[in-house]
Amino acid sequence: TFDVQVDRERFPSYDPRAQTNAFIEACRPSGAPTYDVFDLFLANEPGELFVGFDDIHWNERGIDLAADAVAQWLDDL
Repeated sequence: TFDVQVDRERFPSYDPRAQTNAFIEACRPSGAPTYDVFDLFLANEPGELFVGFDDIHWNERGIDLAADAVAQWLDDL
């Protein structure tokens, strides 16, 4: 549903997880715990979790989904 789309023919090696993975790897040496919401969003109608069109920020539903998941994760630490 976004106006901004990766052209897979021009960028066949594009990895949508690249930024997430880079962040997790950057945190690893410090031992800082991280929580990846990529799969959570992917499993919950991701097109409905962002503002949309050309705005890739989380909308209220996306924020609530992530906040609930992170809160549960923190409780389990």
